[in-house]
Amino acid sequence: LDLEYHYWDMDYDGPVSDYTSNQLSLVARKEFRIVDLEAAVGYQKREFDEPTLEDIEVVPYRFTLNGRTSSGKSRVSLSAAQNFNFLETSAQGYYEAMRFSLRLDHDLTGKITMGLNGYYQNSDYVDSIREDDTYNILADINYQIRDRLALYFSAGYENRDSTIPSEEYKNTEIIGQLRYSH
Repeated sequence: LDLEYHYWDMDYDGPVSDYTSNQLSLVARKEFRIVDLEAAVGYQKREFDEPTLEDIEVVPYRFTLNGRTSSGKSRVSLSAAQNFNFLETSAQGYYEAMRFSLRLDHDLTGKITMGLNGYYQNSDYVDSIREDDTYNILADINYQIRDRLALYFSAGYENRDSTIPSEEYKNTEIIGQLRYSH
């Protein structure tokens, strides 16, 4: 059992209010032969420097299950999390996000790994009618050419539905990278 403390002192230029944020979480972790579990719950308080803004409180949590086959060639990660975010480019500003994620990986060979990643996120904006539902899926493949050199390809799709139509979008991406790690 762990106790985690996070402190943020955000200093923005322009019309955005500065704030300090304190978060305290209790975290439990348990490892088994082929499964790891993590559960965390906490309390966060955000205090704004602007006197006209009310301070914000949220109960962040996260639950994660990581599993693998006995050979280690296949892996899965499933998680659910809630926390508080800030979107500076949006007039709506702060939102509480609840995200459910899934990641699957499989080693086809000693050099080739394939993966599938997806999530659903609900973003509920504070003091706004805006609420977003975002869906994302991404498939990838990694070929380890040498110890420090890899070729990576991914293709993904993201869709955001919003109560404010101008904030909706659909995004398709294809990425190719030559990765060098030093």
